[in-house]
Amino acid sequence: MIRQLDASEKKEREAAKIKENFLANMSHEIRTPMNAILGFTTLLQKKQLEPEAALYVHTIRQSGENLLAIINDILDLSRIEAGMMRIEPAPFSVRSLAHSIETMFLEKTKEKGLLLSTSVADDVPDILEGDAVRLTQILVNLIGNAVKFTQQGSINIAIQSTSAGPQQVNLLISVNDTGIGIEKDQLPRIFDRFRQAEDSITRRYGGTGLGLSIVKDLVDLQKGSITVLSEPGLGTRFQVSLSYKIPVETTITPLQHRTGHCRQRKGSHCNAATKSIRCDPDGHTDARDGWLFCFADHQERNAAEHADHCHDSPCIGRRERKMPGIGNG
Repeated sequence: MIRQLDASEKKEREAAKIKENFLANMSHEIRTPMNAILGFTTLLQKKQLEPEAALYVHTIRQSGENLLAIINDILDLSRIEAGMMRIEPAPFSVRSLAHSIETMFLEKTKEKGLLLSTSVADDVPDILEGDAVRLTQILVNLIGNAVKFTQQGSINIAIQSTSAGPQQVNLLISVNDTGIGIEKDQLPRIFDRFRQAEDSITRRYGGTGLGLSIVKDLVDLQKGSITVLSEPGLGTRFQVSLSYKIPVETTITPLQHRTGHCRQRKGSHCNAATKSIRCDPDGHTDARDGWLFCFADHQERNAAEHADHCHDSPCIGRRERKMPGIGNG
């Protein structure tokens, strides 16, 4: 009987591992070409194009961004429901992370004529220990939501902290917008999956209705909390509270600093987001109009879950370099 139970548990673990690898590989295989499409579209937009061609390129980019957002939501939800979304604590710079995320949204907010601002209180420790990738996902979803539903005015990200005991702080992150707001009777279901406040919003603004649900899951996974305040026509405020350790050792190694951006101007240092994403390896770098390309080693494709984090940063594209003795399969 005990042997049968052990064998059954082993099969379940193997099945879970197969599913995890499948999701990680699917994530990698889908996002890589989409990032390349978006990257080259961005480069095209910087060229002198005929008005009609410029409109076509803009439509391609907009549609590609919408599709990538849907893909990201579905893959993230699949991981959460399969119990495969993990928290991996490591030291990270709060201010560097905030700056990177602000940079990520500058172009989009500029296109809409929105004012984007980020502030980090002076008493917030610069180096904290926690999962910077999950924090980035939370902020990207919340800020993306704010950009989507704000047609004029501003979006503000404010980061504060309160003491939570020896060598520990609560990080309080607020995302405020002057968007369309949410009706009071719709607030209780705002974090439900596949639900947006109204069907008309889905038709007008698009999306899967998964973004805020994923945010809630990621916050819960880190034993944090999230609240929302909103007034129709005035705007919305999301506030996230997460607990982080203050590390004794405050040195951040390139591998630990997983929130580094791959998109860099020529001449600037590009810290890879993860071990499996490398910029300018061995001098083999493609640069078009000042933007660098990221490379992923074929040998490390089994670490697709780590390479997958590149979707959280605006990489222009990733190319695989075939390693000696390894096939393309």
